[in-house]
Amino acid sequence: MTTIHIAASREYDVVIEPGLLTRLGTMAAELGLGRRAAVISDDAVFALYGAAAEKALTDAGFQVDHFLFPHGEQQKTLSTYGQVLNFLCGRRFTRSDFLVALGGGVVGDLAGFAAATVLRGVDFVQIPTTLLAQVDSSVGGKTGLDLPEGKNLIGCFYQPSLVLADTDCLETLPRRQLSSGMAEVIKCGVIGDEEILRHLEAAAEPELPWLVERCCRYKAAVVARDERDGGDRRLLNFGHTFGHAYEAAGGYDSYTHGEAVAAGMMQMLRWQVSHGLGGQELLDRLTPLLERWELPVRLPWDGAADYLARDKKRAGDQVTIAVAQRAGAGRLMAVPLASLLEAE
Repeated sequence: MTTIHIAASREYDVVIEPGLLTRLGTMAAELGLGRRAAVISDDAVFALYGAAAEKALTDAGFQVDHFLFPHGEQQKTLSTYGQVLNFLCGRRFTRSDFLVALGGGVVGDLAGFAAATVLRGVDFVQIPTTLLAQVDSSVGGKTGLDLPEGKNLIGCFYQPSLVLADTDCLETLPRRQLSSGMAEVIKCGVIGDEEILRHLEAAAEPELPWLVERCCRYKAAVVARDERDGGDRRLLNFGHTFGHAYEAAGGYDSYTHGEAVAAGMMQMLRWQVSHGLGGQELLDRLTPLLERWELPVRLPWDGAADYLARDKKRAGDQVTIAVAQRAGAGRLMAVPLASLLEAE
């Protein structure tokens, strides 16, 4: 079992191990969480892991309810969020109770935002079931919702009480979802840990538990330095400035998050090259790696510019972007929005 401590405003552990789902109840009890839990999940994930999660909780003496919503990024909305709150309040949920976010990034973002805001804040446990959620979205306390005007425009920082990354869950991922998560793994290698890229380039089959641990250790260090995204943590947005615009322009159902981020990384590198900031070596290096994982190196720009102009990292006419001239050495810089809007 691997345990990574997150030194944030609320300190907690990320635990990585196959079979962890069966220990959910005992670990929640060890934390002293309330005796009542609500599992928040989507229909696809709950069909696979809901019964095991609820059994683990009830065997440890917890009373358990659950709320399910249809899977997909299109559900990360004010409407679904309102349904979660109505469910919790209708069940007379109290501040001594807690939520369990069982699923991928959409579930974690939505359940985390509900936990942060219902009754002005209750405890929650993250059970990330996708590679993307295990290496990125479940760690660091970012929660949020999408609006028609753009991705993650509503949200807050709210740290979980515990993250349990059961790597057995990765065995049931469809190839497209595994590839989506691999985009975030590759991003981590580009901006901060070149050893990740070397492993992916050399291994016939990547060691997923090792990659989860490596990415979580890197993110833990970044969060410890900058929990609220005021500085270094913005490096984790590499590929996301263009990527979020692609997602929104596609209506959140044309591309997975990882597909949009993959194309976003390549677009950012092309932008760097065109502006004399380097990055050609990384472009050449990432192209075969992304293609191996069936991730796009380019997506249509039609309509994306409108969403790029609404990026939450914008300040006046400037946008803070993450760039990388070489692997493992990302850096931040502020650039005019107009220069990014020239992308094609």
